[in-house]
Amino acid sequence: MRSVSRKLMFSRIEREVDSVSRRYRAYDRTVLRRLDDLADLMDIEVHYGGVSGAAARMTMGPGGFVLRVNERDRDTPTGRFSIGHELGHYWLHRRHAMDARCSVDDMRTWHSSRTLETEANAFAAAFLLPSLLVEEALDGQAPSMDIVRSLAGDFGMSLTATAIRLVRLSEEPCAVVVATAGSIDFVIRGDDFWPWIESGVPLHPSTLAYDCHALGRLARSDQEPVAAFAWLADRRLQNAKWELLEHTCFSPRLGQTLSLLWARDLPFEDELDEEENDDVE
Repeated sequence: MRSVSRKLMFSRIEREVDSVSRRYRAYDRTVLRRLDDLADLMDIEVHYGGVSGAAARMTMGPGGFVLRVNERDRDTPTGRFSIGHELGHYWLHRRHAMDARCSVDDMRTWHSSRTLETEANAFAAAFLLPSLLVEEALDGQAPSMDIVRSLAGDFGMSLTATAIRLVRLSEEPCAVVVATAGSIDFVIRGDDFWPWIESGVPLHPSTLAYDCHALGRLARSDQEPVAAFAWLADRRLQNAKWELLEHTCFSPRLGQTLSLLWARDLPFEDELDEEENDDVE
C-alpha cells in the first residue's frame, strides 16, 4: 500500500512539474542554468545570505515571495537544488505556512515520513532534470555511475539527486542505495526493481560499498557483478548463482557511499514463484 501511495505521489508531482515547465518553457538546459531569472519570472526574488543555520528559506514579504539561499552555496549544485527545493514548496505547498527554514537534512530527505520535504525534493529533481532530456540521454545506454556523472555535470546537479532521477526514469530494473559509516541509510527503487533491500542494516562484506567504508576510500571505480544476496533480502535470491551489477562512488568528506544497482540478469518475481512451485511439486 505504501509503495502504491508513493507512486501516486510522484505521478502527481511529475504532472505539476510538467505544467510549470511548460508554462515557463523550462525544458532547456540554458533556461534551467539561469534559475534566478526563472524564479523571477514566477515573481519570486532569489537572494543569497540571511539564512544562518539553514540551507534555504522561502518567505512572504511585502512585495511577494523571497527565496533565500545560503551564500556559500551560490553557483553550486547544492545551491541549485536548494532553489529547486523551495520552488517545490512554492508550487506544491502554498496552502501551508511559507515562512520555514529548510535544513541540509531536509534537502536529503528522499524516503521519509516527512512528506512535505520528500515532495519538495522530488519536485526539485524532476524540475531540474526534465524527464524528456534525461530519457534522451539514457536512450540505448546501460545504467551506470558514468551516466550519472555525465548528467550531473550537464545539469549542474549532485550525484545523489541525479542517480535517484535516473533510477526513477530508467526502463531497466535499478536501485540507488546510500550508506553512511558502513550502514544503509535509504534505498530508492525503480518501478521494475522488485526485490527488497533493507534499510538501517550494515553493508554486507561482499559489496563494493562495504570495501569503500572499510578502506576509507574508493575501492574500485568500475561497475562490477556482485552476489545478489549481498544486497537483497528475498530468501529466493540467496543462491550464489544470482548476481546484480553494482557501481559505487565514495565521499570521504561525508563518509558516505552512493551505489547504483542494476538487476540486469535477475528473474522476475513471478518467475521465481513458478520455479519455487515446481520444486514443491
